[in-house]
Amino acid sequence: LRWCLRIMLFMTVPLICSTTIYSWAISINALLDNSMPQTGIAKVDKIVTKTHGIVFRQYSVEFYLPDSENKIHSYLVSPAVIKDFTGCKMVEIDICRGRFGWSWVKDIYPVSILDSNKKE
Repeated sequence: LRWCLRIMLFMTVPLICSTTIYSWAISINALLDNSMPQTGIAKVDKIVTKTHGIVFRQYSVEFYLPDSENKIHSYLVSPAVIKDFTGCKMVEIDICRGRFGWSWVKDIYPVSILDSNKKE
């Protein structure tokens, strides 16, 4: 029993420490970033609402970046903002370079594309 606890401790402590350091690095990358955001257009895949524990809801917009069509990215939004993205097919994204060179999405905005075939 003792050797089992030692092995578990030996395996979990480095994992917890490395996860903590990685999350600090991601936070510092965004907090110390002073680059100007580059604006781009992305295609919306879907709008997701997840309910946790019957009470808590999490709203996110999943989208494809123009340079990576196969990878779905997700951005959390507030309940007040999620209604603006309903029915939206494209989003405008602000991408910052990051202090360590790891790009990150600063904000997203819904884009309404007018139908050019519609006659007034």
